[in-house]
Amino acid sequence: MKMYRTAIGVAALLVNCATMSLAAPKEGGTAEARGRALLEQMNSLSVSIVNTADELALEASMQHKTAKQCDGINTLRDQVNQANLNLRVLEAQKEILPEWENRAIAEMTPVMRTLLDRTQKEIDTFNANSDRMWATEFPQDTAQVYQAAVRARTILDTQLKLANAQAQEESLESGVTPPTR
Repeated sequence: MKMYRTAIGVAALLVNCATMSLAAPKEGGTAEARGRALLEQMNSLSVSIVNTADELALEASMQHKTAKQCDGINTLRDQVNQANLNLRVLEAQKEILPEWENRAIAEMTPVMRTLLDRTQKEIDTFNANSDRMWATEFPQDTAQVYQAAVRARTILDTQLKLANAQAQEESLESGVTPPTR
């Protein structure tokens, strides 16, 4: 069973790396383009985190730990860690990023810290109580991870839509049609 989980974890990591490399801007891209690409990656990750947390919530009432729950916890950990890494990269570049990206980062930072803390609590509860998951705080932990992920997705989605609308407005004022995303 351990080999199975390891194989799934490696496959998920490879898919994630391939997705991230495809979405990454080219080396010559502007700071704004690189920041936007990271925010879009975080938006995609937040959708994945919401879905994973939702699946774990459905499994949370099980009498004991299942392989599906183990895989879900591992996937969730990897997704949250990747989103946190992206946020740290953005925070390190905030002096060269446009104002709207800095607003998104400022809004996301406390939500991501909450998401990271809640995910760690969920993992700790899961690891410590494999024989009686239903009688622990695991279902509540899972619900809190889900709620934090929904907040993160909402913030990112809103900021990206606002940036698109502002770019559209600027292009209409200048008479240039912006590229569609």
